[in-house]
Amino acid sequence: MHTFKGLSILKLTSILLVILSFSPTILKSQIINDTTLQWVAYLLPKDTFVYHINQKHIKLKGTDTTTVLSYDYDLTLEVLDSAKSEFKIKGLYSNFNVVKADPLTSEIIKAGEGLEVLYSTNNFGAFKEILNAGQISDRINKTYGQLDKKMGKDALAGKLIKGIMDQYATKEGIEAHGIDEIQFLHTGIGYQYVLGKDYEEDYQTKGIFTHQKVDAIRTFRLLEMDSIEKTGMIKVTTDFDSNQMRNETIQWLKSSLKKEEQLTFKEDNVPPMFVQSRLVNLFHYDYGWSLYAYHIKETEAGDSITQEITEIALK
Repeated sequence: MHTFKGLSILKLTSILLVILSFSPTILKSQIINDTTLQWVAYLLPKDTFVYHINQKHIKLKGTDTTTVLSYDYDLTLEVLDSAKSEFKIKGLYSNFNVVKADPLTSEIIKAGEGLEVLYSTNNFGAFKEILNAGQISDRINKTYGQLDKKMGKDALAGKLIKGIMDQYATKEGIEAHGIDEIQFLHTGIGYQYVLGKDYEEDYQTKGIFTHQKVDAIRTFRLLEMDSIEKTGMIKVTTDFDSNQMRNETIQWLKSSLKKEEQLTFKEDNVPPMFVQSRLVNLFHYDYGWSLYAYHIKETEAGDSITQEITEIALK
């Protein structure tokens, strides 16, 4: 197991935003010159990486800040196989600890204990696809189906559980939202970066509520190169189409109402939205694996702001 003991813990915990990157020509990241970095994941079978992950949801309104959800868990990634064209990796979720959540949400979070995700990357380490989507869907249906029965006739709980089950019902849904932390650790791998230069790409994802496609623009920037620690830091900023996000929210709100209430629903009451996510990833460029990642998705609607924060640190 790689431990990277030479890195300062203070430095790791002080980083704010990060992402991965590497070269389409070699199997190891390199400093090309003082300003250019190629990033490739250099992995071997049985390589194992254990991450501790903190999740937190915060609401801000005016000067008031409220933490509505907080929990942590471990994610163990093990390289099962490597070939010329791809890596096969197993992700295991464990040690869930709920710090703050309502009883239903707490049960939903803890249901992830022991979940295994098999996925592949290309030969550079960029995420490719989920390999056991059917098994994941079957487990979610069984676990959450039992939870739905336990909640009885609680309509709101039933709708929430159904939404989660729908999210995991397809391979595309799992890849889009069900394994965010795995995606964070692989986003941006496969590219060459020049220090301080912005790279833009069109990006498309599925909405959380209706699963309709949402357009976005992602901007990549190499923030830092450290030849002594042999680390690089990349930031990825994703700006989502605000109108599409607002329309998705309107559709979801209307679908949660009774038919007679939908007729009187006023779309103008839903304010304009601004949605942006920021990911920063600190990685060791000799090994090509992430050491620390921080992701924040911020949604502003009227005078309210919600933040979904994911902090990932190598144990």
